[in-house]
Amino acid sequence: MSLTEVMQTHLAFHAGNTQAFGETVTYTTRAGVATADMPAIVFREQARDAETGVHLAGTVDVVIPYGSAGRSTVDVGGDKITVSTRQGDSARACLIREIIQQDAGGWWLRCG
Repeated sequence: MSLTEVMQTHLAFHAGNTQAFGETVTYTTRAGVATADMPAIVFREQARDAETGVHLAGTVDVVIPYGSAGRSTVDVGGDKITVSTRQGDSARACLIREIIQQDAGGWWLRCG
């Protein structure tokens, strides 16, 4: 198994562990086509403006796997992730606003 495969498997395993901190989100492309639900790690109420440090209300950071367990491409400003912005609230479609980080294991996306 290559390092890339190990990274993808590792993230998919931990994000999919709903007994710990993983949860399931739905990814929808700009064209409105929802892909299969995928595992994710969601960071709520943590996003801050890089320059001012001000909390960005209504935003969440979502980490999803890269590749077959998640996504190979992301369209910023077009694709959406359906997730609850506060724990226990109803899920809603959130526009992907920024790619925070991307590597062979996954995507760290800012949505809101």
